[in-house]
Parts: sequence; C-alpha cells; structure tokens
Amino acid sequence: MSNYNKGIAAFENKEYSEAIDYFSDAIGYKDSDDWRNYSRGMIFFADAYEDYEEYGFSTDSINENIGEDFSNAASSFLRCGVLYPDFKDSEDYFYFSLGMYALSEKDYEEAIDCFEKTQGFLNSEEMLNEAIKQKEGKSVDSQINKIRNADEGDIVEFGKYKWVVIKKNSQQVLLQ
Repeated sequence: MSNYNKGIAAFENKEYSEAIDYFSDAIGYKDSDDWRNYSRGMIFFADAYEDYEEYGFSTDSINENIGEDFSNAASSFLRCGVLYPDFKDSEDYFYFSLGMYALSEKDYEEAIDCFEKTQGFLNSEEMLNEAIKQKEGKSVDSQINKIRNADEGDIVEFGKYKWVVIKKNSQQVLLQ
C-alpha cells in the first residue's frame, strides 16, 4: 500500500498525526498536500472543540487559546481548498472554525454569518443562537450604559423609542 493510501486510511480512522506523516512522505503525489493540510486542520479543530466543550469561552486566556486553535484550523481547511469535493465536510469545518474564532474575538456579526452557512453541522445552531444572544446583549448593555451616563433632560434611545431623562440619582433613572 502506498503512503498516500495509508494516509487516506489513517485519516478515515481519525489518526490525523499518522495521516500527516504518510502524506508528508507522498508530497507531490495527487492531492497529498491538501490531505496533509486537512489532517492538520482536523487536529487543531479537535483540540479547540474539546477545550471549548470543557471550558467554553469562560476567560480571556482560554478564549485566546481556543480562538487561536480555531483560527489555525480554519487556515488549514482553507489551504486544502475548502470547496474541493473530495474533502467531505471541509467547507462546514472551515466556516464552523471561523465562526468559533469570531465568537472568541467577540465579532458577533462574523460569527453569525459563518454559523448560518453551517446549518445542521455539529452544534452550529446552538452557536448561531449564542452569537445572536451575545450580539443582542452587547447592544442592550450599550443602551443601558448610555442611559446611566445621561443627565437630566437628555434624550436617550432604549428599544424602539426615544426617552427623556426626567430624574436621576445614583441608583435610578426615571424616563418619560
């Protein structure tokens, strides 16, 4: 069996490190470079996804590590030719990885866009809802901070309406 075929078998058995070794020995043969990148992407993806499942985006340092792994995974999937038909699910892995990276960076618009492209893949629906929730939460927090910082007589927006700050003290703001 050729190194290329051994690489394919290793990949199918989710032995991605071995697959990389076999494809490295078969450089220049068919699409071995693409398969090597796809295998590398799967390693980054598996590490990042496992960490996310265990820790979530709970702290900035975890965010950074998980985000970096998802970014590396997306880069690897992109290098292997995301739309190449022989690479089953590579486009979904690419957009899901990119969406997770965007979520870790608090780029909710990008995350939403990516997760919308991966409907039905892994837990993309849950992640899409999380990105939407985070985006809306950020918007509400921004509105609340504007109200807290407003002075009496100022006009502030909250929801779909504009309000006038009638009274304000250190704990409450009365709007009309």
